[in-house]
Amino acid sequence: MDMSATAILPFAKSCLDQFNSLDITGDQLKRALIVYGREGAIEAFADAEGIKPQASAVAMINRRCGLFMDFADGPGIPDHEYDAHLEAVARVRLIEPTEDDVPLGDSGVCFDDRHFDELLELASELPW
Repeated sequence: MDMSATAILPFAKSCLDQFNSLDITGDQLKRALIVYGREGAIEAFADAEGIKPQASAVAMINRRCGLFMDFADGPGIPDHEYDAHLEAVARVRLIEPTEDDVPLGDSGVCFDDRHFDELLELASELPW
């Protein structure tokens, strides 16, 4: 079996497509962060929230929680922008890394920067 990077890329792309097609809100992400890192808790959360298919939902929620934590631990999030960041991270388009993309922090997640900026601006205008 060929385990080269080109053999793995279509699988990664299909996973990202599935992650991006699953709906999660900033409020759901905030609740997921409460159980993030506890074994089996994200599975129960995805099931309780009705996010399906569960295997993809668990992987997607873990990645988005990790991405949010990277923002919180790295550049930091001002208190007044917390909810807007949650909403933007919950909805941002995850992408395959290229040589120009550097994942933020430890999560290894790459995202569409322009899409994130648009979402953050939009979410910042909401009455939290």
